Amino acid sequence: MPKARALLIGGSEYGQGLTSLKAPLNDVAAMARVLQDPAFGQFDQVSTLIDPDPQSLRESVEELFCLSQKDDLALLFFSGHGLKDDRNRLYFATNLTRKTARGTLVKSTAVPASFVQDQMGESRSRRQVVILDCCFSGAFAEGMTAKDDGRVDLKSELGGQGRVVLTSSTSTQYAFENQDSDLSIYTHYIIQGITTGEADANADGYTAIDELHDYACRKLQESTSAMQPKIYAFDQGFKINIAKAPASDPAQRYRRKVETLTARGPLSVVGRFMLDDLRGSLGLSVAEAGAIETAILQSQREHQDKCCTYRQAVQAAIAQNCPPTRRMRQELAQFQELLGLEDTAAATICAEEVCRHSKQQPSSPNPSVLQPNTTLRPLSFETATLSVARSGLFGLGSPSVTVERRSRTADSFSENLGNGVMLTMMDIPKGQFVMGSSGAEEGHWQAEEPRHPVALSSFLMGQSVVTWAQWRTVATYPKVKIDLPPILAFTQDDQSRGVPSETCPVTGISWRDAIEFCQRLSCKTGRSYRLPSEAEWEYACRAKTMTSFHFGDALTSDLAHYDCRDGTKNVGSFPANAFGLYDMHGNVWEWCSDRWHETYSGAPNDGTSWDSGHESDLTEDTAQYVIRGGSWMDLAITCRAASRIGLAANTHSDDLGFRVVCQLP
Repeated sequence: MPKARALLIGGSEYGQGLTSLKAPLNDVAAMARVLQDPAFGQFDQVSTLIDPDPQSLRESVEELFCLSQKDDLALLFFSGHGLKDDRNRLYFATNLTRKTARGTLVKSTAVPASFVQDQMGESRSRRQVVILDCCFSGAFAEGMTAKDDGRVDLKSELGGQGRVVLTSSTSTQYAFENQDSDLSIYTHYIIQGITTGEADANADGYTAIDELHDYACRKLQESTSAMQPKIYAFDQGFKINIAKAPASDPAQRYRRKVETLTARGPLSVVGRFMLDDLRGSLGLSVAEAGAIETAILQSQREHQDKCCTYRQAVQAAIAQNCPPTRRMRQELAQFQELLGLEDTAAATICAEEVCRHSKQQPSSPNPSVLQPNTTLRPLSFETATLSVARSGLFGLGSPSVTVERRSRTADSFSENLGNGVMLTMMDIPKGQFVMGSSGAEEGHWQAEEPRHPVALSSFLMGQSVVTWAQWRTVATYPKVKIDLPPILAFTQDDQSRGVPSETCPVTGISWRDAIEFCQRLSCKTGRSYRLPSEAEWEYACRAKTMTSFHFGDALTSDLAHYDCRDGTKNVGSFPANAFGLYDMHGNVWEWCSDRWHETYSGAPNDGTSWDSGHESDLTEDTAQYVIRGGSWMDLAITCRAASRIGLAANTHSDDLGFRVVCQLP
């Protein structure tokens, strides 16, 4: 019989340089009560660990995952200080954790997240849940991969199998204690969602981990908190049931149904019939049901009034200066907080008004459709080749790095996006290459195997990743399937304060957002723009080379933007490869169209996308897609041409962007 085990860790007292925390101890106690309560928890064993030293924390984590068998559920909860080192690696603080006089973490006093990942990877359990309520917790999932033996044999009430990580913040955010509660803000909503049953969105009597995540996100948005919880699911981890949901009282069930039916507008005729039928089955009187509907409609009217007031303010700001100045945007944010308007609604209003204003302004004529006989134009660029030589007997002396730079020319095409914004596409010639890496390459791992030959037809690829200016322009094109996040233009005032310029890569873009961008661009231009397949990306990156990087077998800060902490750089700041493509190593990770696969076994050999996007992926949180190239915060080995990882389609991150490809007719 499968068992459910939980380890709950809370830290309140720390060493030099770290403030003490009150909430974590309460967080652990509250989580223990919920998981041990038969009305909610399904857990056979719940262990707590308060203010542990590094050794105790390691041993407890190892025991949790070591004792858990294949069909067991292993849950790890951590509330306390999360710290990052100078390479952006996450550590969990212990009672001995301290900082030096210069504020640097003493790593030996903390437990690295990589240790927990290793224990998860070695565990037989195929149902693992990690909930982190700490600063920078989103950094935990970086580099994680799924573990699956291809078999599922569990009772339906136990939910799916796999791994899932819930984090209270992104990899660059802080988590916060709650001044109005004894619990941390994130943990407060996690527990609330379980105990009230409100997180059980499908009303099946169980709270799945993805339902709990959605509930916590919604509540944090309603509270106007700046925290952005994340979910990182592998295999079917998002469908693991973490608790039983208490039976909702009739009034609560009726309220939830009314909210669902009126979420997108006034109640329809059919909706009225549905509510009347539900009222009868629940045994509610007409007066009771009417009171619930009145309260909900009153709340919705108040929300609509706030949206209307905020929209008027946005319109006035744009009318006075477009794009709004930095000061205007700060004041709009303050006004949003004053109104108590959630971020989602405010962002939608801003997007709609920016789009409406752009349509009212005179713009350049629509680009004409590229005809088959259109001649590509030559474009010059600089490339670089790096070589490393060692002196002394048997080459044991100090290394000598030589960089040879030269000018090249390749065919290109420039797409006029309107308003003076251009998109340069490079002609990538047809050819063959060997995809993947060998075990001898530094940084190699099993996801880059087996190496296999791929033959590709010619195509056009963006010379650089999509920039803020290009994104802002295309975002004003007519919507195809989903709304795009509003991106206001940058001002000189922004740039003087260190904000990335409009020629920096656009970041924080999910796979879904990138797909919508390509679809809008395709509809506007008459050409078929899309994300590159993984094979196209690696072929274009290598540009006829087979070294770890297209520059050579090493990388330097003169050739790429990586392993740093100062954010993205303008595209084209470093030499291009032989195909004329910039920033294929570092700066930002780039989305590909392929779904994530653990290895290349069964991969296509013609350069096409492997199990590419499905319609449902635009609305569901389950599918994972490939990202390539590494970023400004990653080590060089992560930026190799063969390096690949997978992320959920709805992931947003400040080191994540994309570039586009299209075919000549």
